Amino acid sequence: MKKVGILTRHVYPNYGSLLQSCALESALASLGATARVIDYFPITDRPFRLAGSRLKESRVRDSVVKSAAYLVVQTPNMATMSLRFRKFQRQYLTLTPTCADDKSVLDVADDLDLVITGSDQVWNSIHGQLDPVYFLDGQKSDKKHSYAASFGSSAPSAADVERVAAWLEEFESVSVREPSAQSALEEIGISSRVDVDPVLLHGKDYWTEFSRSYPPADDAYILVYQLHNTPGFTDRLAAIQRRHNLPVRRVTPDAKMLVEHRASDYLVDPTKFVALFRDASYVVTDSFHGTAFSLAFGRPIYALLPQSNSTRNEDLLASVGLTRLASSLDEPPVGDPHYNADDVADKLYARAVASWSHLRTLLGTEERP
Repeated sequence: MKKVGILTRHVYPNYGSLLQSCALESALASLGATARVIDYFPITDRPFRLAGSRLKESRVRDSVVKSAAYLVVQTPNMATMSLRFRKFQRQYLTLTPTCADDKSVLDVADDLDLVITGSDQVWNSIHGQLDPVYFLDGQKSDKKHSYAASFGSSAPSAADVERVAAWLEEFESVSVREPSAQSALEEIGISSRVDVDPVLLHGKDYWTEFSRSYPPADDAYILVYQLHNTPGFTDRLAAIQRRHNLPVRRVTPDAKMLVEHRASDYLVDPTKFVALFRDASYVVTDSFHGTAFSLAFGRPIYALLPQSNSTRNEDLLASVGLTRLASSLDEPPVGDPHYNADDVADKLYARAVASWSHLRTLLGTEERP
């Protein structure tokens, strides 16, 4: 029984971040591993520091007045989100002792057989720069692996290519989430494989059981899960609602979204979050994991692409043959949302089988999920 540490950005207050961590831990445990999420919680991500850290990535950072206003609004908002999700993390994940820096992460990893970094955007810029911890810098080479890791965009920035190549050359195996990332790594001499995001390792039955504490919804609804300032989102949603003539439920962890859009489901438990996708008649989302859960449950989806870093969404849809997206700002969304759910499920299953096989190889076990 191997002891495995998962190094991912589970502490960010986001449903996708939490649920992909939970899904990977569950998958590894089902294969006989003793799996733990390394509780890397840097100071910059702490509840009352997170807004200041996020400001470095904001469009208002160059304005003193706008920056001050941002901090006034977002400091309590981000702190509330972070504190609530901290409770969820402790409830749904098996955590190691908390690590504030690279040294404490290395100390925790000393007792592990494998360290797996990923999935989600662990290799993206975080608060304006790459974090070497998520590239397993300093870890022993024979225990370094990634699983479905993502750059967020299609490739590392030109300024970071040499460092990324040097870090990843030391990995025992490299697994990425997007085919575009695999292509980018090939260009810098890094061999990798593509695997499904951890939430897609598990099918509809797993997530139905996960959300069973919430009874099926009595009424039909359109579920909205919006993470980005996607151009035209409000206009497209209005057109979709007119088309289907159904009420909208909006789930969000963000008080700003709650106030601006009168969200019906604010900072709900992760099981209710999953249940909302389970029971939705249609889903409108610009989120990668919102798209993933829609596909897992076979929900008709309007996948609206965010303005930046949309590659991961496009790659996921393309992997199951769904390339017709709502792209026009002037007309109702194009394409028939009533796709063949059985065909999508078959494609997801085939991809998941290959990823389960890879995880069994890492652990040296022949057990089946």
